[in-house]
Amino acid sequence: MNLGNGLFWLVALIFVACNLSFGGTRESQLRIGKAINIFVRYGYLGISMRVIPYNDSYETDKWLFKEPTKSIYKDLNALSESREENAPGIFHGDFHMEFCDNRRQLYQAYFRDFTVERLDKPWEAFTGGWFAENAAKKLGINTSYIMGEYSYVLVRVVRFREVGKFKGDIPLNQTLENDVHERIGGITAGNVTGAIEFMESYGTHYINSYTTGNSLYQVRLNLRLTASFTFF
Repeated sequence: MNLGNGLFWLVALIFVACNLSFGGTRESQLRIGKAINIFVRYGYLGISMRVIPYNDSYETDKWLFKEPTKSIYKDLNALSESREENAPGIFHGDFHMEFCDNRRQLYQAYFRDFTVERLDKPWEAFTGGWFAENAAKKLGINTSYIMGEYSYVLVRVVRFREVGKFKGDIPLNQTLENDVHERIGGITAGNVTGAIEFMESYGTHYINSYTTGNSLYQVRLNLRLTASFTFF
């Protein structure tokens, strides 16, 4: 595959830019440009990524990604920037309240800060596999409130800790890691099997920006009233 013809492999294979928000501490695997496989657990990404704030004090190993991330490019430091929001006496964060007419809108609101290029419904990558009992546990409400005809209010308070992002687009001639460059050389146009095998080995998306910190969520609900009237 010709890397200089503009049809760069990250675009051809639908690599996308993601904005990821997690609760936790600084993690060596969480770096701009690192590649992860979104589709291998599509609908169940919460298994691989920490996206739900749990009380995990019983865990000795703090994690953001349970599966390894991959380095695709060399020398990305000059293209990216990061900062830690730790100035004393200043609240670096956000307060957000969103009204949701149904369960689907609640899921969408919860993952509002997650964007995946070319996915119209990025929240489904995390919630597509949620069943009622599982969803209720994650959201901190009774299962009956997931199954019934309810509307919701999502309240979120976030304190930012670290923010990282690319300063601009990655140049098309950015140097690739040696093994990645060699593997790309073996991919031919129209070879679907080769493309899938590559994604299984190196991932499907790279991290374009991220925000880490601590988050507090609360879901409040209201019973929806529906009625019909006949005029006479």
